Amino acid sequence: MINLRWNRLPAALLAAGLLLTTSLRADSAYMVTVTDIDKDTTTYEVLDRAGLSALKEKIKLETRHFPAALAAAKKEWESNDLTKGNAFPAAKLSPRKLREEGPFDAEVARKKADKKAERDMNRDFDKNAEKKGGANKAKPSEKELEKLARQAQKDELIASAAELVRKHLEQLTTAAK
Repeated sequence: MINLRWNRLPAALLAAGLLLTTSLRADSAYMVTVTDIDKDTTTYEVLDRAGLSALKEKIKLETRHFPAALAAAKKEWESNDLTKGNAFPAAKLSPRKLREEGPFDAEVARKKADKKAERDMNRDFDKNAEKKGGANKAKPSEKELEKLARQAQKDELIASAAELVRKHLEQLTTAAK
């Protein structure tokens, strides 16, 4: 008889622990890092469990349709008179990626996201300051100006290609739903 009560006690404690864990996780938040199609843009979001699962499903659907969207964008790129002479930058594009951290308290998750966003802004600021050479650098040479112009043109082509892929991806994913 005593042996029977001791067997029920661990089961009761386990059930109580599961209920407590479930209630704690219900109001917890996740810090999510999303890398965009052009691999250069990273966003940080704070989501609850339902928002995280919805975002995971959306990115999973986008990843499944990404090759078709990339092929359609490349076809449109080659048929467009403005972009016909330029190579399609397919190597610079990839499906969105998601990395989650958590669960955390909502305030802790928000602080982590803000800290990472600030770190990225500082890194971008330092990179731009390096490109310009600071205040004590003389006027850039003709070669440096040409190099900067070529890089700006490449960045613009990648951005327009990413926009085309986003457009086709949106069409494919809405048709799949």
